Amino acid sequence: MSAGFLQSVMEARRREMSLLSAAERESLREAAIHARRSRSARFREALLARPTAIIAEFKRHSPSAGAIRSGADPVAAARLYHEGGAAAISVLTEPEHFRGSLGDLRAVASAVDLPLLRKDFLVDRHQVFEAALAGAEAVLVIVAGLNDADALKLLDAAHLVHLDALVEVHTAQELRRAVAMGATLIGVNNRNLATLKVDLDTSLQLAELAPAGATLVSESGLRTRAEIERLQSAGFRAFLIGESLMRAGSPVAALRELQGAEPVGIKICGIARVEEALAAIEAGASMLGLNFFPGSPRCIALPQAQKIAEAVAGRAKLVGVFVNENAAQVMNIARTVPLDLVQLHGDESAEYCREIAGHIGVIRALKAGGVLRPESVAEFSFCRGLLLDTPCEGHGGSGRAFEWTGVDWNVIRSKASPAKLFLAGGLNAANVAEAIAIARPDVVDVCSGVESAKGVKSVEKIREFVAAVRAAKGAQQ
Repeated sequence: MSAGFLQSVMEARRREMSLLSAAERESLREAAIHARRSRSARFREALLARPTAIIAEFKRHSPSAGAIRSGADPVAAARLYHEGGAAAISVLTEPEHFRGSLGDLRAVASAVDLPLLRKDFLVDRHQVFEAALAGAEAVLVIVAGLNDADALKLLDAAHLVHLDALVEVHTAQELRRAVAMGATLIGVNNRNLATLKVDLDTSLQLAELAPAGATLVSESGLRTRAEIERLQSAGFRAFLIGESLMRAGSPVAALRELQGAEPVGIKICGIARVEEALAAIEAGASMLGLNFFPGSPRCIALPQAQKIAEAVAGRAKLVGVFVNENAAQVMNIARTVPLDLVQLHGDESAEYCREIAGHIGVIRALKAGGVLRPESVAEFSFCRGLLLDTPCEGHGGSGRAFEWTGVDWNVIRSKASPAKLFLAGGLNAANVAEAIAIARPDVVDVCSGVESAKGVKSVEKIREFVAAVRAAKGAQQ
């Protein structure tokens, strides 16, 4: 590959698109507008929803590396990427040099529910319409191969059909051009097309010039967690990785390593006895909930809470659960037990939560399902954690799950950041794996699902629940 390669492949794409008749062009445009009329762009949103957002790329071949995985199945690869926790998938659709096609994009779109990027050498807005019809949520716009007028046509087309545009740059001049065009999702290609050399300093240098508010994506040559952490410290939110994942013996394991994956945390709530606390810790729980709400059958007296704290001795975080309690009383109990965190499960305002958060970490419980508004999630994002629970007349512990598939988890994670996401409501050993696969929470919270009777924990059920969490796909975030 060389700088001349870029121009030659762009010219080949222009010749190909010039063969479209006026009727075909109009048909593509109208079909794309119709297909996307009630949709909204979710590619950038998905990247912002993850602490480490990996755009996992499917490609069989490249001009620089040659054959990578000839004959690879896009659907099989996409499913592994999804299992490994990729935030999005990039699909090469250029046929001659990368052995890709729009058919690959359509196949992936039908197989996984992740935002897809059409990665190709776009020169004509009708390629954007093709991408929309094939299931893409975003397109790549390469500044180096386009003049400003043509690039703007592509950006306008993407806007028309509600796609995000990843605007790729390699130099400071290209970055300035992208910014002038209004680009907010900017990809920095670490590969010098003239020399084929990859230098991560390209990303580091251009990050210093990027405007505040831009979502930065580093592309090419990324292989290790250490490289990602270095780029994150410079302000990058997402990382497009292809060759190393395509060559990996286990793409799932490789993705989890790149994300610095940590196991899903487990919180056992409603602990009332020392033996329950110790059994939960031995099983693998990382948090224990002590309920101080007088209206709960699991309410615990202060002296008993102190006994549990003494027995636990720092082996798990203790979380005090309160409902519309006086702030001074919350802080008094937190100091006396002592507690590591407090969970506010009533109608506490953001102002109240901020007051408490000035002294101890706060987990704010929110009612999920149809009553949950993204604005409410964003309002409490300053908290240490946000716990989504089943709407009910009481304050948790209903034993009922809400409809997990009815929540747009990418939106919720984006609005909640940087708070950790806790999932509660009717969880048990039989359904927690499904819940994790759908919601991908940071922590799962169980109460009645591990009880033999109301307010009495079952050691056997606790062990079964923890085992189910650890065995769940997606239990590494």
